[in-house]
Amino acid sequence: MKRKIKISPKALADIQQAIDYYNLQQSGLGKKFADCAYDTVNKIKKMPQSASRSHNDVRYKVMSTFPFIITYRFNDTTIDIARVFNTALNSETL
Repeated sequence: MKRKIKISPKALADIQQAIDYYNLQQSGLGKKFADCAYDTVNKIKKMPQSASRSHNDVRYKVMSTFPFIITYRFNDTTIDIARVFNTALNSETL
């Protein structure tokens, strides 16, 4: 079953913020982060039901290599990417 991926503006901002941060740390590291995020979204698209649940119908997939999770919901036609969180940050400051 093909589902359409929808990425929220907040998730896009989360990704861009991480790319900018990693590019400041090391040239090209932001691209590696973006590639990892893209790969994780593709894994979600292939098997959306395989990720862990956090609340009700919200699921999250852990990114490899970087300390981030991607939160999402899905139904028969779409996968809605809600946020991309840095798990190393204190959630009370978000």
